[in-house]
Amino acid sequence: MGAGPSRVPEDHQDQGDEQDIGTLVEDLTAIVEDGRTYLDAELQFQKSRAGYIGGLLGKSAGLGAGAALCVLLALIALTLGLLLGLAPLITIWGATAVVVIAWLVLAAVCGLSARRKVRAVQQAMAKRPREQA
Repeated sequence: MGAGPSRVPEDHQDQGDEQDIGTLVEDLTAIVEDGRTYLDAELQFQKSRAGYIGGLLGKSAGLGAGAALCVLLALIALTLGLLLGLAPLITIWGATAVVVIAWLVLAAVCGLSARRKVRAVQQAMAKRPREQA
């Protein structure tokens, strides 16, 4: 008898195929479970990150409001100082008129500047920007 190819009995070959398929199913199941574990961990991480950022944003908003309040109080003090300083020179009514007109001019300049910026944004967002004059 020659050295021909050895033949494995069919029942042993079927058992090997079943073992290979069983191992493949176990591997796929493990991969799916690992994916779920990773997804759960990632969701928990993102939730904690969002909570941390939310806390920082809240504190930042509070500090910003405090800073705005301080600026407002400084402007009130400036206004009062201007009124008291100008009153002996041009009477209290004249001082009031000068200070109010100065604040209104400043508000108009800021408002017009803001309007120009808004229009520039609108033009940038438009599909066809208008020709600039």
